[in-house]
Amino acid sequence: MTVVTPWQKRRDILNHDTIKNIYLNRIKAFIERLLSSHADTSRIFEFLNEDLPKWGEYGKEAELLLENFVEEMSPKVLFQYPPLNRCDKETKEWLGFTLHHLWLTRYPVKATLEACQNALLKANEEYKKVCSGLKRDGSPTTTLNLVELLPLFETFRDACSDFSNKFGMLPREILVV
Repeated sequence: MTVVTPWQKRRDILNHDTIKNIYLNRIKAFIERLLSSHADTSRIFEFLNEDLPKWGEYGKEAELLLENFVEEMSPKVLFQYPPLNRCDKETKEWLGFTLHHLWLTRYPVKATLEACQNALLKANEEYKKVCSGLKRDGSPTTTLNLVELLPLFETFRDACSDFSNKFGMLPREILVV
């Protein structure tokens, strides 16, 4: 029985569609533009004003997904769907509890989740450093002083990529024990 939960759909949209296919590509393009001698400054500032700030939203969504992972991806949720939803309440409780604990024991759920949470914390920290760097002295932002911040942008890009890779290691489907 294959069940696709709302968590799975939200995770796929955030990680695959948004972070990997849009956000990381835009950070990479931004860094390449900074390094280019013929950079399109309008695209550079478009990234800074429109794309970069979206990490706050994406980070919050990722945080919620990670907080809800164990509850929403445990095999005990299968009792909400046919045919297991026809089990009596007592069976759902004891068997759901048993399946949940077997799942936590047989799969590296907690370790993978912890790695994701740590990677997200790192990406959020690096985002704050980028934002602080952009506000550092109050002088107008130019491509010249943005190049000075290149290491911050590269570290942020790497942290976002690491988070996305670790997030992708979480099971794509409910694992049955």
